[in-house]
Amino acid sequence: MKTKLLTIAEKYHYNWEVILENNPDKVIANSESVAITSDAWILDRASIWFNLIAELLPKNYKTLVSC
Repeated sequence: MKTKLLTIAEKYHYNWEVILENNPDKVIANSESVAITSDAWILDRASIWFNLIAELLPKNYKTLVSC
């Protein structure tokens, strides 16, 4: 995943830093950055979060089943 993200960053000239963490949940939950996750434990602790899936899913579904 790290390699894939760095490849995308290089291709589009994004100034990204990709870090592999042993326990990313705590890092994300304690970060001042925007958290993008579906993990309730992180969402309960994050200071700010963004619902990315709501932006990615088409808005014209009459019925959407989520598990």
